[in-house]
Amino acid sequence: MQGECERAMLATYEAAAGMAELVQATGRTLSSAQGRVIYLGEDTYGILGLVDASECPPTYNAMATDVQGFLDHGYDTLLNKEGDLTRVDPSLQLSWAHVDQALRPGMTPDDLVVFLLAPSTAAVPGLAARVAATGARVAVVRAAAPDAPALADAPANTLVVSVQLPALALSVLPAGPAVLAELAVKLVLNAATTGGHVLKGKVMGNYMIDLQVSNNKLFYRATSIVASFSGAPLPAAREALIKAIHQTSAPSPAQLAEDATPISEHIRAASAAVAAYAE
Repeated sequence: MQGECERAMLATYEAAAGMAELVQATGRTLSSAQGRVIYLGEDTYGILGLVDASECPPTYNAMATDVQGFLDHGYDTLLNKEGDLTRVDPSLQLSWAHVDQALRPGMTPDDLVVFLLAPSTAAVPGLAARVAATGARVAVVRAAAPDAPALADAPANTLVVSVQLPALALSVLPAGPAVLAELAVKLVLNAATTGGHVLKGKVMGNYMIDLQVSNNKLFYRATSIVASFSGAPLPAAREALIKAIHQTSAPSPAQLAEDATPISEHIRAASAAVAAYAE
């Protein structure tokens, strides 16, 4: 299966021209004052869009509305244990219907709406034409075998990223074709949001410098960034980060001691500061 995944990866980057255009479009949207990248995905491809969108706030200190993900059938597609979470918070909308009814009327040319289609989808959904009528940019991403049906009904000037997956030895894994298509779409989305945030200025010298210290990985990444740019040893960089998180020039010995204050406490403090700033 590893070999098949490598072939799918190489096939994905054969669509480099379309991916580059999508990166440029994402960068223009993210760099605009009010632009949003909105993923509208079918089935598991929509879930990949949700995952990609959810990674942008902590990784690039993006607003939650900068990159958003929606599923064709909302929570019925997600199949989460808790069910429809709009009962808890009305803002947690996930369906295409919500986008059509609530978001589409306010779309502008700064917005980029990306449809993530399943390999068997033969026609771009009608929602794409309604989105295009607002002036928003429409893009379509699909990874499929060479014998998959050609896409029809795409609005004029639609940006299409079409990945032609290699033939797969089905005996390797029964779900192999779907796995490879999902891998290809995830690679395209990673390129779009990473490249888009680079173009927005969120990266310096290959360092993702504008991040939120919201988990262990990003705590250590932030420490490494401070060390790399200052030339300070890691312990000193860690101390500087803790001072910034707790907004003090004199942190207590307990705050500095790794065995006394777990990283989770620093993360909670950093997250609280971000939330307060957002208000």
